[in-house]
Amino acid sequence: MAGPHKQFDTDAALGRALEVFWRQGFELTSIQDLVQGMGINRASLYDTFGNKTDLYQKALQRYIDRALDKSRKLLLDSPGSVADRLQNYFLAMNAEHKQGELHFGCFLNNTAVELGPHHPLFAQQVRSAWSEMESLFRTLLDEGVAKGELPPSLNTAAIAATINMMLQGISVMAKAGVPEEQLGQIIGTVMGLLAG
Repeated sequence: MAGPHKQFDTDAALGRALEVFWRQGFELTSIQDLVQGMGINRASLYDTFGNKTDLYQKALQRYIDRALDKSRKLLLDSPGSVADRLQNYFLAMNAEHKQGELHFGCFLNNTAVELGPHHPLFAQQVRSAWSEMESLFRTLLDEGVAKGELPPSLNTAAIAATINMMLQGISVMAKAGVPEEQLGQIIGTVMGLLAG
């Protein structure tokens, strides 16, 4: 006999699960924390999202999809020169890291640090997301070279990898409260890489 239909918004519940995991991490979050944070009962949690590991994987993918979509819009779909778009992207990311929920840091980086060493599934999700992010940077840089905005000799693959690494570092440093002027200097260094 079929059970009753779900009486909750699954996407909203997943978003609330992400918030709980983001604040507390995977290991410190109990099923009861999730039940309370998501506003659903245990049966609904398990029936809809699976166990805690399954739920974390879904929450992480939700975060990744949204972060990549936002990055794609800022880097590839915004007006302005390649250098302007890159600088505006870093300034936007820096501003976000000082607000509200992002005081908990980048959820992707948090996952890498907490779970990467002993959860191969999550480590793979993180590596895949970083690879996609690096690809966005390379696409932007290749556009700059094609348009004559950047030197034709620029090693776009190497620079994209370096920029991506610096982005991850900025997000960790912002979480630790590094002064804005120091982060600004790092962004300036990123922009200097474009000179070739």
